[in-house]
Amino acid sequence: MKKEQEHILAAIRKCLAKNLPAGGKAILFGSQAKGTARDDSDWDILIILDKEELLPSDYDNVTYPLTMVGWELWWGLQIPRFYRSNIFL
Repeated sequence: MKKEQEHILAAIRKCLAKNLPAGGKAILFGSQAKGTARDDSDWDILIILDKEELLPSDYDNVTYPLTMVGWELWWGLQIPRFYRSNIFL
């Protein structure tokens, strides 16, 4: 992993540690996770919250801080959807 990627991953982890609610999970997928990323590749992150119902504030409290990290570091961050942890049951 390149030094820049390590820096970005550390920033993502720090943001998630501060903003991801208890029981929540974040999963990195796509080219960054597979190790096939190019210099212009984005970072795909799946957020799973341990809740029965998702609220607009869930997006604000987790997605917005991650987006701000992306803007500060000037890279693309894709968080396509939130999921409840029991949605797949």
